[in-house]
Amino acid sequence: MNPKTPALLLAATLVLAGTTQAAEFKKPTPDVLPSIQLDRSLLFPSKADIAEGKVLATEQCIDCHSATGIEDDPEMPHLAGQHVLYLYSELQAYKKKLRQNEDMSKSVQFLSDDAMRKVSAYYSGQIRGVPAATTASSEPAAAVSDPVELGKKASASCGGCHGPDGNSKMPGMPNLTSQPLEYFAIAMRHYKSGGRPGMMSGFAAPIDDQTVKNLSLYFGLQPPKGTSNVGKGDVEAGRTAAGACSTCHGEDGNVVGPELPTLAGQDATYLAAAINAYAKGPRDHAQMKAATESLSADDINNLASFYAQQEPIPRKIHKPATVADWIERCNRCHGEDGNSADPRMPSLAGQNRAYLERVLTLYSEGKRNNSMMSAMAGPLNEAERAALAAHYAAQTPRSILYVELPCEPTPAK
Repeated sequence: MNPKTPALLLAATLVLAGTTQAAEFKKPTPDVLPSIQLDRSLLFPSKADIAEGKVLATEQCIDCHSATGIEDDPEMPHLAGQHVLYLYSELQAYKKKLRQNEDMSKSVQFLSDDAMRKVSAYYSGQIRGVPAATTASSEPAAAVSDPVELGKKASASCGGCHGPDGNSKMPGMPNLTSQPLEYFAIAMRHYKSGGRPGMMSGFAAPIDDQTVKNLSLYFGLQPPKGTSNVGKGDVEAGRTAAGACSTCHGEDGNVVGPELPTLAGQDATYLAAAINAYAKGPRDHAQMKAATESLSADDINNLASFYAQQEPIPRKIHKPATVADWIERCNRCHGEDGNSADPRMPSLAGQNRAYLERVLTLYSEGKRNNSMMSAMAGPLNEAERAALAAHYAAQTPRSILYVELPCEPTPAK
């Protein structure tokens, strides 16, 4: 072995630990000695340190955490096999009340730094397996997949009337593309509540809110196509009449507001029927009734033909991240399959599923003090948090093995 190897290994671990030492190990000066000693005692614990850590774990931690660091309570985290630097930093955070957990803060209040280092080293060196009680399939992560794909799957029952991509070829049926997501949801609520009676009420009744969101996202992302059924109205007369509608629906029927429908490129027969329904019932909308009740049959047909011949503009819709996307993002900090290679970051692989889900919820609600994690977890919905927790709970954890290295090179004989 190269006589400088232990020193270089120590220097490398110091860099990982966040110290500012040079890449090549040098004899420490008094002002940096405490920091180096601290890092070395964490990264290269002696057998005596680990033995004392076991005693501390058995005496101080066993009420909430098992002596082995493998937790049967699904609401509590496994400590076994976590990076020693991470465990130590978290204990410090609890002691300084940077992490808000009254029970943990009380438990570590009287622990010295030396005690925290030793108990961290002990738990870090335990073999981390996946208990049968917490073993989870990765199936939920696949089930809660791309909402666009889920919307496409749900749209199968809509394709007969509205076209497989939301661009209808059936006379009298509206296109579902180019509509604001919010308006799509509003329209579906009106159909479900009976505010818009007709055939659609029966189709909409069993569809839950999440499926409505998935459908609106799928149709909203499809390229819109104008209708071929433009009617027989006077387009120029319709253009003039449409001036009164432009405040809400845009000059060419491409709406800007999120809660109003786009009329551009819609089937003329459908548009005429919808205007009549507002003017004479059964669609119940006070503002639309006031705007349409004085229109003649010719006015309505002219408006319908004008809007039918306008080019619909695609919506600017941001496609949300899938669970697979979130897993990729999480792996950047927590390692492939949740096995962290960064000693400052916790490993997630094989962790208790219920614990992971609870922690993600705390981060998303801002009840756990970590700005980065709060920003990451904030956009996640309940199903996505559950899927991520299930994924990482099902991953096989890798254990960390610590070996004691000498401080100085062995002199050549």
